[in-house]
Amino acid sequence: MIGIKNVGNTCYLNSGVQSLLALDSMKQLILDDEVVKRLESNFKKEPKERTRLVYSFWLLSRDILKGVKPNPNRFISSLWSLYPHLSDYTQQDSVEFVQLLLDSIHEELKIQIEPEASTPDDDQTKIQKIEADEIPPVLDEPNKKVDGKPQVSGDPNNLYKQLIPKHDASTKIPKQKYTSPIQEKFGGFLQSELKCNQCGTPSNCVDPFFDISLSMPDENPQEHDENIFKKVYKLLKSVVSSLPLLNLLLCGQTYSLLQLLVLFFSRQPLDEDMNCEACKCKRSGSKKLRVLKVPDKRTNHVTFPSEINVDGTTYKLKSVVNHHGSSLAGGHYTSFVIDKLFGWWLCDDKYTKKVALEDVESSEVYLLFYEKVHE
Repeated sequence: MIGIKNVGNTCYLNSGVQSLLALDSMKQLILDDEVVKRLESNFKKEPKERTRLVYSFWLLSRDILKGVKPNPNRFISSLWSLYPHLSDYTQQDSVEFVQLLLDSIHEELKIQIEPEASTPDDDQTKIQKIEADEIPPVLDEPNKKVDGKPQVSGDPNNLYKQLIPKHDASTKIPKQKYTSPIQEKFGGFLQSELKCNQCGTPSNCVDPFFDISLSMPDENPQEHDENIFKKVYKLLKSVVSSLPLLNLLLCGQTYSLLQLLVLFFSRQPLDEDMNCEACKCKRSGSKKLRVLKVPDKRTNHVTFPSEINVDGTTYKLKSVVNHHGSSLAGGHYTSFVIDKLFGWWLCDDKYTKKVALEDVESSEVYLLFYEKVHE
């Protein structure tokens, strides 16, 4: 395992690169000679700042994968040139770095999708409106409040399948003009449903995403319906392989991955009134999110199982980014990455060390990379 030199608070970058390179799909992309030829051609023809960044990332990554001691200076210079706000030698956010890098690679490698024969139903304005009866509900409604605090409702025995369902051919997803290896491997689609509290009319839109961030609830879990959390935890026994990995100790309280997913996807009141097309005026409303298409990679800001099975599809943990310190403006980033032959490794800038799975399980996780297991 090859480490990456820290040139001055660049641990956020090093941990992100190491985590991405732990993914089989990213390794295959980096080592794809046709992709390399395309990048070299782009670099010679029109060396834009984005092209320089992606090409330098390829050179850095190929060195790491081939066991050659990498020099990150060229990549860092290209990154700072394209994104100047990262260039002041202060601590940056590893999540933001990964998002910017994936977006840059997507833009550099994207190709136009050949348009199909259009039909009236293909009109983009109609595609953005998804009929409510085409989408099964995520959680039973309403999402009640007790003392002004949201209470999770619904049948926990079916929550996991509802939160992350199999792709439904009847669900309309906006047609994309472009695609790329990043979109194909990392991309999913998230549906946002707004509902008027007065007339109940739903309004839906679908947006692409590369990652999902799960926030910690402000409330203590005891202030929610304790029964549902007990049932959710019991449900997890049937969908994950390592229960000790599921708990997150935060301010003395224990949370699980599915608890946070339930809260993220449950219906929440809107901060501001929505424009209701049916009522022809502004009304109070609520918002609910649902994953329409699951990507091959999953990232979440929570503690983790090493393996998740969703309706027969298995996702395995491939890498972890950890943040050490009380603030994102300071502290330090490290990563854990798994190697097929040698197991888990700690990557702390240029320092690398083989570790046990227990070390990964007990770490303070910030960013997770799950990859679909292809049969």
